[in-house]
Amino acid sequence: IWLGQAACFGQRTWSDALSDSNYLANGFCGLTDGSQAGDWRLPNYKELFSLVDAERFNPALPFESPWEVGVQGICYWTSTTFAQSTLYAFTVDVGGSGTMAFREKTDPTCWVWPVRGGQ
Repeated sequence: IWLGQAACFGQRTWSDALSDSNYLANGFCGLTDGSQAGDWRLPNYKELFSLVDAERFNPALPFESPWEVGVQGICYWTSTTFAQSTLYAFTVDVGGSGTMAFREKTDPTCWVWPVRGGQ
């Protein structure tokens, strides 16, 4: 389950994105689902990339996606650390081309889009 507001937290560093996602609960970001802190998390790169429609751009989401309007910016954080350097984490450009990249975890320009359930 994806948070309905893909831009609720704004742009954050990776550690802030992790923290925001883990502490998300009922009453925040429009949630009225009874969720508690710990129910939500930052998605891994496979989960976030699974939303991308390679034939779409700006945003790179399926036509008439429930999140099409709320998606912002060029990068959304994933929980996945880059194996060759723990200073970096993977991001997905959901708001633009749909490409996957990695950025320094201290970069404050990526967005946060929490997910709940699965893994």
